[in-house]
Amino acid sequence: MRYIFSYHKDIQVGDLMFFQDTHRPGISHVEIYSGNNQMIQASRTDTEEVRINYLSYNFYTEKFAGTRRVRNLIIPKSIPVVKEATDLLNVPYQSGVTSPQGFDTGGFVQYVYKQIGINLPRYRKDML
Repeated sequence: MRYIFSYHKDIQVGDLMFFQDTHRPGISHVEIYSGNNQMIQASRTDTEEVRINYLSYNFYTEKFAGTRRVRNLIIPKSIPVVKEATDLLNVPYQSGVTSPQGFDTGGFVQYVYKQIGINLPRYRKDML
């Protein structure tokens, strides 16, 4: 099954970016759009830490499934969701963990949004 969601030309900072078939079939990865064609994610490859990626990187363009905007998300000039996410850069990847000591991909997104008062489901397939 291939998941297709619309890619909004008006994508905004804080939108969730979903990818499919990255390390398992279906929706298998989620990142937070941080502007300027960049996304923040908890990575399980290479450095295994929270890091910034470019949406234009071939791997992501091939695996892109779509975006979702969190309802009622108000991003003031200070962009708190991006601040929270970037404060966690270089935190190590840890499967099944949702704390500043380590994150898996869904746990990272859930934790960042919780810090600004928005509760998301624990797993990326439920966030969708």
